[in-house]
Amino acid sequence: MKWMKWIVISVLSFAFFQPASAAGFKKKDDYTILVYMIGSDMESDFQMASDDIKEMMDAGSSSNINVVLQTGGAKKWANPSIKHTTNQRWKVDHQNLKLLDEIGNQNMDSPSSLSDFITWGVKKYPAKKYVLIFWGHGLGSVDGYGGDENFGNKKMKISELQSGMKQAFAKTNKKFDLIGFDNCKMAGIETAYALKDFGKYMLASVDYTNQNGWDYTRALQAVHDQPAISPKELAREIAQGYVKQSKENGETEDLQQSLIHLNKVKDVMYALDKLSVKMNRALKNPDSKLLLHYARLAAEDYADESDMVDLADLAGLIGLQIDARKEAKEIAKTVGRAVEFNMKSPEHPRGSGISVYFPARDQGRFVEKSQIYQRLDFSKRYKTFIHHYSETSFDL
Repeated sequence: MKWMKWIVISVLSFAFFQPASAAGFKKKDDYTILVYMIGSDMESDFQMASDDIKEMMDAGSSSNINVVLQTGGAKKWANPSIKHTTNQRWKVDHQNLKLLDEIGNQNMDSPSSLSDFITWGVKKYPAKKYVLIFWGHGLGSVDGYGGDENFGNKKMKISELQSGMKQAFAKTNKKFDLIGFDNCKMAGIETAYALKDFGKYMLASVDYTNQNGWDYTRALQAVHDQPAISPKELAREIAQGYVKQSKENGETEDLQQSLIHLNKVKDVMYALDKLSVKMNRALKNPDSKLLLHYARLAAEDYADESDMVDLADLAGLIGLQIDARKEAKEIAKTVGRAVEFNMKSPEHPRGSGISVYFPARDQGRFVEKSQIYQRLDFSKRYKTFIHHYSETSFDL
């Protein structure tokens, strides 16, 4: 029977010592980078998405790095391979865009569209590390992200963004090592808190992002040069590449990016929740209510349509006005711990790297925005404050 034993040992040895592919197992690549690209009017009017795709193609994928892209949401595309009548999924290779699938004309501002893309990408391209990049308009913690022109340009609210991520996580059980927003004003505490269960780091800007956006050639080349690069180091490469490319294009303002540690944003929210107790109390006094308004106007402001403001700076000013210094210091401390690095914009020297919604300029939409804000998974006390404060009229 020795010959039978020898056969068994030989078969087992063959199975165990063959390469993963030969043994029937798919090897995990080093990185899978998923880009959810809502072209919007930025593509149809300025071909900004097509320009960034070209940058991606200058580096492309490799044998152990997958760059995967979903396109849609624009009425026309400068890249002749991309259709505006259907959403498409691509593998971005070196100097080549390989079509993988056409999935019909779906609303890319919907949670289900986002969830489907993430689930498909993670399962099709298993990797040791995952990156998710949101490309499209960024309008802050109320109006959200996206802008699918083919479905009314309504944007994906933060609660919807969270829903799409949650659906995908339920199917894949995979967290992203880095979640990035290549757009304006998405480094809000509300967005970070909504994504805390689905990623390790979030890279975004509290301010505007210049038209050139991120330098994808540099970012992807950094992964090619160092496949074991950490998400933190990759985020720094992206941020530095954005600043360098902006300056080369003559853009010297709004050069801001911040990297937020998502498992630390819960402490920031708790600190804001404690400050909100005194803020709600202050609303009951007309003089104190006015002091809150003055503190808001004096803080580092990323206003316009977003009405976002630097969280730590705002808290410090409010703390002085309504005798809440202890609570304000705790916010500054937790923000400092959560922000891994903060590339400040010269226009906003007191910026800490995390913003928060606080109505100031867009008074005609205060109540409407408050109703949207109430849907957020966030501090109940702060949402209560936003609700009551938004019903107040100030002489602006």
